[in-house]
Amino acid sequence: MRSSVSVILSTPAPETNMSHPDYEQTSHDHCSLLVLIKHIGEELKQKAFNRVFDKISKHNKIKIQDSSGITREIWARYIKEYPVENNDWGDFQTHRRLLGLITVGKCSTQIELNELCRVHESLKVKYVSTLFDSQCILFGLTANKCPVNSNVENPTPFTTPSNFKTRGLFYPDFESATNLESHIHDFLSSLFWVLESKRQERCRERIDKLSLLLAPFEKKDFVGLDLESRTNRKRCVGRMTKHLGDLSLQVGLPSEALGFYHSATDILRAVNDWLWLGAALEGLCSASALVLYPHLCRTYTLQRNSSLQDGSPSKSRSNSITTNSLPNGIVSSAEIVKTVTNNLPPSDIPKYYREAILHYSKV
Repeated sequence: MRSSVSVILSTPAPETNMSHPDYEQTSHDHCSLLVLIKHIGEELKQKAFNRVFDKISKHNKIKIQDSSGITREIWARYIKEYPVENNDWGDFQTHRRLLGLITVGKCSTQIELNELCRVHESLKVKYVSTLFDSQCILFGLTANKCPVNSNVENPTPFTTPSNFKTRGLFYPDFESATNLESHIHDFLSSLFWVLESKRQERCRERIDKLSLLLAPFEKKDFVGLDLESRTNRKRCVGRMTKHLGDLSLQVGLPSEALGFYHSATDILRAVNDWLWLGAALEGLCSASALVLYPHLCRTYTLQRNSSLQDGSPSKSRSNSITTNSLPNGIVSSAEIVKTVTNNLPPSDIPKYYREAILHYSKV
């Protein structure tokens, strides 16, 4: 008995959800699609991986014309690590959901290729609950999967395993990846269209059929409760309205997002739903900041992209796809402010942030 107690006391407490705070996150990241860029295998050196990461990270904004002819600005946030526990908070704040996965590695043999494909597929399983799409970038092979350093005159192309369901991008070396930015553009476009379809599905849901969205630690609190009561029905509507605000912000509709956040705060305040009221206020502040200060979105300086060679084709093409400079941001800011009338004035944003923090502290 005594030994059992000793084991219990010496065992560290299990990690709780959201035990990995993200100190690099900004208010503008509320509108971003979260993409994990993961280094796999041992053949690719860390320095080479960093060059690839920097090249991809530069393409963090694309413009997409929707079915109504409206041009939307879609932002992406790239990260190198993401605890799966944080992914569980995707219903609470949708920008915490990992939507895209890009793996980067290098191989020179069929065995190494098989292993890299296996690691990629295992990462897909790890984030399967939220993942929309993935890509695998592999160096050391030609476009038709032949090894670069083979001594054979006509080497036999490698084959990917049958369970590898991801589109692979194969390059002999970093300098050969001249079309990488166009692939990243297509990748982000696919994430947008899936998210947009899910947003439209949510918008069409009947009010009496709405499910109650929950933060991970809340699931045990609502077991056995009457979810059909008037208070809980309002709670369902308020949380879903806030959820639609999150989705609208991610798909480039800040005006709609602000409308949802304003409505959600009124509903959630009436039922004393403090946690989700705080999140709605946080979303309201983030959407307003995005409208007022779009040029403060995450940028990547020329020094960080020094790995790109001057005059390379990728450098010239990237300007037409995903450039994010201060002058462009200021111009779009003026255009957006003219059309968006329900954003918070600058002086109110700190006040609403303060209120959000106070409500969070009540939980």
